[in-house]
Amino acid sequence: MSDYRLDVNGHIGLNEYSNIYDYMDVVDAKDNFTISLDEVANENIEIICTMLRNKNFKISYTGNRRDGRYYIAASKLDN
Repeated sequence: MSDYRLDVNGHIGLNEYSNIYDYMDVVDAKDNFTISLDEVANENIEIICTMLRNKNFKISYTGNRRDGRYYIAASKLDN
């Protein structure tokens, strides 16, 4: 099992969504994947969570941490 992390800084636009989507393909079954964001709106979170679920991820955590960033933690399920 591997741990992957993607830090997104600044505004989330189409390019960032595309990068997140592409990065999801690197993660294998049973691997963990954490996305951290510094500028986030509820609609951004919903879109990213939907993308994760559509790519067969189980979301285990969403929320802010003391460092002020927003985190989405997920693991990829077996196919």
